[in-house]
Amino acid sequence: MIVIFAIIFLIGLVFLFIGMKQRLRWTGLKATEGVIVKRETDINFSDLFSNLTKEEIQEQQADHPDEYPSFQYKVEGKSYEKRSMMSIKPGFKPGKKVTVYYDPLQPEKAYLKNITVTGTLFLLGAIFVFVVDALLYFIVSTI
Repeated sequence: MIVIFAIIFLIGLVFLFIGMKQRLRWTGLKATEGVIVKRETDINFSDLFSNLTKEEIQEQQADHPDEYPSFQYKVEGKSYEKRSMMSIKPGFKPGKKVTVYYDPLQPEKAYLKNITVTGTLFLLGAIFVFVVDALLYFIVSTI
């Protein structure tokens, strides 16, 4: 039984390690203003069977936010454009101003802030796992 508690505790430590690593990455980043831009139109499977042209599909999608938003930002006068690797729902509409966090040593590495990227989700997960582990241990030890 102790092995199970130890495994659960190790899972909590993994979450804690990932969360702290993500959190430390944010300490060296700088912020700048950016803007969401619309990337190329996505042609969905259902669009293949419609009678719409690519231009009509683009017009329909013009105001819809991308799940993985693309954004532009400037660092020391140089422009950059990047697509977020993290899904952001409900997403940002094109033209929305956002805060972009970038690495000052490598400005092409930039992120939009969300709960996963900052490590908060992993830290909350670690706390949850530790609490569940302690409660299970308490329940089993009183039986």
